[in-house]
Amino acid sequence: MGVVLINHIKRRARDAGARLLADFVPTDRNRMMYVSFKFNGFAEISRDEGLVRFAADLSSIPADPPYLDVLVAG
Repeated sequence: MGVVLINHIKRRARDAGARLLADFVPTDRNRMMYVSFKFNGFAEISRDEGLVRFAADLSSIPADPPYLDVLVAG
């Protein structure tokens, strides 16, 4: 589910002509989120005083699985 949500946000950023950045505080508890960012095409662009900043690659976003529909409530 996390991959689908991240891809949805990436598509919205791309369609809006925006850049998608994520700030991350590395801790043992956050390790899975670090892996999620890396797995989902985010590149580390800076590291400063315990904060890691990632930027998403919006050039290639995989399609959602055919068995899943993403509905956004307004």
